[in-house]
Amino acid sequence: MQIIIITAGSRGDVQPFVALGQGLKGKGHQVSVCTHSSFEGFVTQYGLEYRFMNDDMIHFLVSDRGHEVVESAIRFIEAFIKVRS
Repeated sequence: MQIIIITAGSRGDVQPFVALGQGLKGKGHQVSVCTHSSFEGFVTQYGLEYRFMNDDMIHFLVSDRGHEVVESAIRFIEAFIKVRS
């Protein structure tokens, strides 16, 4: 089976999917990981195929505005959880 795993974020976000891909490859599947270009070497060093993802999202996330958006989303989720509790 051909499988493509799509993931974005930091190395900590990408690494579990590389491990998953290795497990799937070990079971005979053809696995590609689509992520930011900065992780191409990381993906391929574990014998998986790399597929390109535009780096605009990662550039946004590390910007001041990106931090504001993420922090706002976290506050929203925390407020939602409190209301539901």
